[in-house]
Amino acid sequence: MRYVCSNCHTPVEAQADDEHKVCPNCKAEAGIEPVKEGTPPAMQYFGAVLLVAAIAALGGAFAGMGG
Repeated sequence: MRYVCSNCHTPVEAQADDEHKVCPNCKAEAGIEPVKEGTPPAMQYFGAVLLVAAIAALGGAFAGMGG
């Protein structure tokens, strides 16, 4: 499983059941966090809202040009 040191941001490879994880760079034992894969749902929804707002703004701009 992939982890990252929150102190120096060095990637750390370790087993999930390994209780004693140590950063190979700064030797920190605390702050070794699992790497999160993928985009969080909140960020995906925010992107969708921005897309809808951009389409609405462009549609309004083009509708205003026709008059």
